[in-house]
Amino acid sequence: MMSSSSLVSTPYPDLLTPRGFPELLSRPDYDPFALMPSDPLPQPPRVFLTPTLLESARRNIRRVSWLRHALDRLLDSLNQLPAHPALPTPHPDPALNTRLMGLAFRSALALHLTGRLSFRRNALALFRLFADAYPHWPTHRDRRATGNGLAESRFLLTAAWTFDLLAADGLRPSDEAKFHNLLRQMIQTASSNPHRTCSNHNAWHLAARLAAGSALGDRKQIHHALYGTPDPVGWRYGLLHQWRHDFLPDGVHWEGSLGYHFYTLMAMTEAFCTLAHLGCPVWNKPLPAQQKNDGADKPRAYGPPLVTRTVKDFYDTPFFWTHPNGDLPLFHDSGLAHLRGVHVWGILYNKAWEAWSDPKYSWLLHRMEKEYPPERREFPHLPMPLQTSLGDADFARLRDAEYPPGTFRLPRRSLRLSFEGLSTNGSSLFPHTGAAILRSSTSPSHALSAAFHWGPHWAGHMNPAALNVELWAHGRRISAGSSPAGYDDPLHLNWNRTTVAHNTVVVNERSMFPYDSENPSSPWEDDTWRDRNSDGRLEGFQTEPEFKAIRASNVNVYPGVRLDRTLLVTASYILDIFRVCSDIIHSLDWVHHVYGMLAHPGETLPIALPDVRGYRLLRNARRLTGPLSKKTYPASWQIPPGGIVHLTLWTSHSAVLIYADDPTPDQPKPFLGALDPLPPSTAILARTRGRSVLFVALWSVSDRPMMFHIRKGTPSTDVEVEVPLSRSHHLWTFPAAPRSTPSAIVLSHPSSRNIP
Repeated sequence: MMSSSSLVSTPYPDLLTPRGFPELLSRPDYDPFALMPSDPLPQPPRVFLTPTLLESARRNIRRVSWLRHALDRLLDSLNQLPAHPALPTPHPDPALNTRLMGLAFRSALALHLTGRLSFRRNALALFRLFADAYPHWPTHRDRRATGNGLAESRFLLTAAWTFDLLAADGLRPSDEAKFHNLLRQMIQTASSNPHRTCSNHNAWHLAARLAAGSALGDRKQIHHALYGTPDPVGWRYGLLHQWRHDFLPDGVHWEGSLGYHFYTLMAMTEAFCTLAHLGCPVWNKPLPAQQKNDGADKPRAYGPPLVTRTVKDFYDTPFFWTHPNGDLPLFHDSGLAHLRGVHVWGILYNKAWEAWSDPKYSWLLHRMEKEYPPERREFPHLPMPLQTSLGDADFARLRDAEYPPGTFRLPRRSLRLSFEGLSTNGSSLFPHTGAAILRSSTSPSHALSAAFHWGPHWAGHMNPAALNVELWAHGRRISAGSSPAGYDDPLHLNWNRTTVAHNTVVVNERSMFPYDSENPSSPWEDDTWRDRNSDGRLEGFQTEPEFKAIRASNVNVYPGVRLDRTLLVTASYILDIFRVCSDIIHSLDWVHHVYGMLAHPGETLPIALPDVRGYRLLRNARRLTGPLSKKTYPASWQIPPGGIVHLTLWTSHSAVLIYADDPTPDQPKPFLGALDPLPPSTAILARTRGRSVLFVALWSVSDRPMMFHIRKGTPSTDVEVEVPLSRSHHLWTFPAAPRSTPSAIVLSHPSSRNIP
């Protein structure tokens, strides 16, 4: 924690906030975290790379074959340069602008790598085109050169890199004045971006603004990017707000999607690298959690006092989200199926390795190389982090061309993740994200594993699926996640943003709040749109050598209804206790989507599903007929390429078991990191009615379905479940009410004992 003496130019001993003292907060001499660079700044180049990195790149190109291939790729890209490029006015062409600015940047980089003056002439000619045309383009909200504000931020970032590389060799005064004017006008345009608080869009704006200020040598803009600034759209949160608050106290980015965690971290990595090039100690700077609302905060989570973390937590946290083989949950808008897929966000872990030499980072880099054969790569001779659109330039800012093998294994000992996350006995808890990963062991070939999400729904990239679970067995995922539909695909709003598309309980055939309307206005709704709370509650979390268990509830997504789910993972089975409690009768659908071909235990007949959002997209619905026990419903299916999964479902009220084919996109987007396409999925629905209903499900991977016996229990009382095994019986007790006295680890949990 900083001391009061570190606060510059203010008599106040605590950190200033934009609500109280925006003028003082935006002054460049206010620097309580000591992150502002010294004056004067280092000589250019100092943004995309430094003279030291440049010399390292030249040296490595001479001795390492893949780096020579990377340089060849860069030079090949410059063959696309038009003979006589021109920019139209007054109506800019976004695609042409992006392409030509990229060529200007790559020409300037090629100059420094090869020494060929023709590249400098090309870069100058292209950059002069923008300096002449940009002032005459109209400003449309937050853009001039591109089609949207996010693209404008990336455009500004590339322009800053280009100017910095050109300035390193000196500029004529007339060019320098025009280029300064260009960058300042671009900053002015970008400052109108309405995404000014906690979003990934603002993260990219801040990375670009920092780069532009650094290229210009403008300490005020550097300070604005770090601490925030009074932009035309209102107070813009700075990078420090994002590092201290928007990466939650459990280390996960607040939008709840691992894909967007990495997309935001990609922007942060650009900022970290720029600051490090300026001599700022950002990589290892201890930063305290934010304690209070800066005025327009999106996430409602605030960290503990008197504790600090470094930005390293943002790179470490995803390792603890993995199923035993590296698969990741497909919650929300992630689309990242495996940790190996992070290469799509570029050189994140290359730069993280350079900063901290953590063996798990080099382990991941080696795993990418091992598991992606050359035939799966667009550029067979290049490492996976250089398969991106920026890979033809990123190679130049890698300090190291080789990495040690590294190692990573989920620890059994308890380990704090960031401020308030937890890894213990091979399982992980993210209490502010509202999610956990339970693993029966860390063995990739045998362990059962479950991912559990209970809320909140406070971000537009989330799906309305409180108490959603995804299961994993046979070394692969067995529960389907969101459809791989793009944002322009109608399935995104009409399927992904419905509750029946997920593995939870649907009440009265309506999606959970905030998507409980039959015709939602936007695919980006969250609970703040209607000023209601969607938070779930963690009721208990326990990990023992014999079992892992978690319990959570939610009373906010269906008014008047309490959803309460306990998940228990053992080496042999997963036990799922779902209580639904209400004072009035509801229609209830327990839903689970599975990969693989179902083997029906009896005859089926067609059934019509309701013509409402989500349900109308299910195809070939059929209900299971006898002979079955009145309340017990078995199902089995094959998991390609081999392996059997069994489900035994019990309900306290008689139910109808329904199977239906899930919808598939016309042009599905591939899941990132998945080496093979995931098979089509099937929905299992157990439909019943009642005021309060208890669902008990047991998932197993043995040769034959495992049965269980409900010794006692209702939705509002303790539940005892007996599971017969070959040599013993397990008896589990699930208390009805959570304990009233909170505990750091266990609030309420099942107990077990073996019966000879």
